[in-house]
Amino acid sequence: MTFEKPIIAIAVSYTTTPPPSPFTQYKRHFCVDTYVQSIIKAGGLPILIPTFNSKRESDQIYLLKKADGILIPGGNDIDPILYGEQKSDLCGPTERECDEFLLELIRTARQMEKPLLGICKGCQLLNVAYGGTLYQDQTQIPNLKEKINHMHMEACQEPFHTVFLERQSQLSSIFNSSKELKTNSLHHQSIKKTGNGLRINAYCIDGTIEGIETLEGPFCLGIQWHPEVMYFHNDYMKPIFSSFIKESIKNHKINY
Repeated sequence: MTFEKPIIAIAVSYTTTPPPSPFTQYKRHFCVDTYVQSIIKAGGLPILIPTFNSKRESDQIYLLKKADGILIPGGNDIDPILYGEQKSDLCGPTERECDEFLLELIRTARQMEKPLLGICKGCQLLNVAYGGTLYQDQTQIPNLKEKINHMHMEACQEPFHTVFLERQSQLSSIFNSSKELKTNSLHHQSIKKTGNGLRINAYCIDGTIEGIETLEGPFCLGIQWHPEVMYFHNDYMKPIFSSFIKESIKNHKINY
């Protein structure tokens, strides 16, 4: 019997367990429920991938064979050493072990031609995996056209600013050639130099890069805002997840 729903692997965060938990001496794997529910709502079947210490590429290949698409969610800042920079005082907490695992997971997924969706930190990880770099804090962006606080923590599901879409980009076509979107914003780091084989598909009026995609090859989309939180409450961001699931279904049919 062929299972109709595509399996979407969500790479969960790996970080320090906060108090008052009695297990603060151990790290934890966790995933915000909005990612899981967005995949279910769009027609996929989510599974969670933890960070694990393995140097064998075959382990990740075996793991990803079970998945039809991979979602890289948000999380802590990325260790700057992974894109060739020293950590500044403006950089927040990092988990290098987790970052290294996720970067290798992305590269393995690309070799296997799996659809990829990166959200917030996931978008930044896609960029780094392709050889790009990041601003460790928004204040490092030169010649800011307009000062916008991108860490809008209150009512995180509500639109906060406008994102402009590049014409003829995949993201624009996903939204029926829309020129702009109203999005939420929950980050203080952003893309500096885009990675090899990537193009910018969205930006904010202050110059912040808000999205990236591959120039060719299988579906690979990076979104700087949090569409999963918005989609949890209404269908405004549904096209992103519908497109991702559609591409994952194609991969599912190949696997079966």
